[in-house]
Amino acid sequence: TYPAKFIAAIKGEGCAKTPEGVIIFDGAQYEHVDVARYPWGKNALDGPLIPFRSIAVDRKVVPLTTKCMVKELIGVELPTGEVHDGMVRATDVGGRIKGNHFDWFVGTRAWADKLAYLPDQVTLTFPL
Repeated sequence: TYPAKFIAAIKGEGCAKTPEGVIIFDGAQYEHVDVARYPWGKNALDGPLIPFRSIAVDRKVVPLTTKCMVKELIGVELPTGEVHDGMVRATDVGGRIKGNHFDWFVGTRAWADKLAYLPDQVTLTFPL
């Protein structure tokens, strides 16, 4: 069992890493996943989440698997040292993601903090 605060964080964020591996929230159940195959967690397509590339969407607005462009990300230096080309892919969903809103998966809270200067509102262009 895990502390209530940890479980609440999983419900809010979609996934969280434990010392034993990765545990994800999927509806009303929790699932440990293969860390070698899903080092950052599993997306809605049963594939791996990819930091800086995976986005969660409302599938009524953006179909899953859609390649998208976020022009505000072009040229952004990522915490990994890479420079973003603006390309992301709709591979995940979330209970709080409704309408013209998407969540960008960045991997860690520390990485999110380093990118906090980015605008809250960006332009998502699709299909490409």
